[in-house]
Amino acid sequence: MLVKTKIHTLPMYSKIAMMTLKEYTKLLGVVFFVVAAVSCSQKLDVLEDILVLDPEAALENLPLSELAKEIRYVPLENHPESMLVNVQEIIIRKNYLYAVDRILKAVFVFDHQGKYIGKLTRLGEGPGEYQNMQHVLVDEDESFIDVFEFRSGRSRILRFSNLDFELLEEISVFLPQANSLRKDQSGRWYYFSAQQLDNEINDQYTNADLIVVDGESMKPTLFFEKRIETEGSYYTANSESFSINDKGDLFFSRMFDNCFYHLSEGGVSSFLTVDFGEKGLDPSLGLKSTREQMEFLYSKEEGRGLASFPVLNFYNEKFLAITYNYKDSGGHFHVHQFLKFNSNAMVVHTRNFINDLTSFPETLYICSYSNGINHPVYFNGDLVEVVSPAYAMKESQVDIPGLGTVGREDNPILVFITPKIPLESGD
Repeated sequence: MLVKTKIHTLPMYSKIAMMTLKEYTKLLGVVFFVVAAVSCSQKLDVLEDILVLDPEAALENLPLSELAKEIRYVPLENHPESMLVNVQEIIIRKNYLYAVDRILKAVFVFDHQGKYIGKLTRLGEGPGEYQNMQHVLVDEDESFIDVFEFRSGRSRILRFSNLDFELLEEISVFLPQANSLRKDQSGRWYYFSAQQLDNEINDQYTNADLIVVDGESMKPTLFFEKRIETEGSYYTANSESFSINDKGDLFFSRMFDNCFYHLSEGGVSSFLTVDFGEKGLDPSLGLKSTREQMEFLYSKEEGRGLASFPVLNFYNEKFLAITYNYKDSGGHFHVHQFLKFNSNAMVVHTRNFINDLTSFPETLYICSYSNGINHPVYFNGDLVEVVSPAYAMKESQVDIPGLGTVGREDNPILVFITPKIPLESGD
């Protein structure tokens, strides 16, 4: 049985230099040594490019107008029935927006204007009810919502119809401890980002970073397996490890690894490495105990001037968006943003986007886990930011043109940012 754990989050200040491609980045095609995925004798396919980044070259601030031509707001309605307590994730689909609340253990549904539609809330111990909500997946055609309930060896998926939230079926599932979950395009394979969490699989203790479960056989496969001492204590540098592009391609970012991976049909292939040179954190730290890792990362003296934990937020042939942590000379963490537009070879590398298009919020950034809320950074041609008024406002309430009166306790506001350069993939 897994023990109850204490979760830590690295302190971060999420905020984004425009240089020419020649000045900034160098792409090299290379073939890397194949990294073994220890379970089931599977291996990673590795054929990748290298992206060279200098974290000290990032600008402090950059006007949003350099990249975007307009932004529009979608505030999630503050109705008595729709007030959110602690949003874990915003899922965006063609017809509706879905807000997963980790405290209320409910899925709130809003339309694309932010109007409250209804909510899935079946917390309890009776038939068709769940006692916990480990993960939530919304079907691409929005016909059903899957709630993953962890019950050790009796874990299950409760599938509810959308939008009447009637129970359709219960599905037994192998459900490891993980921070986030995605399903690939085939609908068969479940990818779990365990991020060093303890799991017992096939009677063996493991800290495998990625666990892939076959939805037909429920057989798990481990990738990036290791066995480190955790003492039941964990932390995360980013709550979201997955990203999906406009074609449905699924990608994975692993802690203590500067590579990004493409996930498909139960397999894992590396395609891009971020090279920070001597200014990058030594990946071997990930093989030490959690205590040693945290002592190094939380130390104000250790790791100064080093970049770590790159995350792929979006990738297609036209656009690349990456965030990573950087510990400055004072020992403080910042989140740097790197954006590359392939159509005109423009590269953006900065800490903060200063919003000079509207009056709210003051800063914006392209990050899939901003304010602790997981969300896609791209939808239907726009970049997406989720703003929590509690983080973005100092006053208890403020009047904002285009939004009206906004209070610090209000629901999150989705900000859709229209870029000057189209980001959709070609045919």
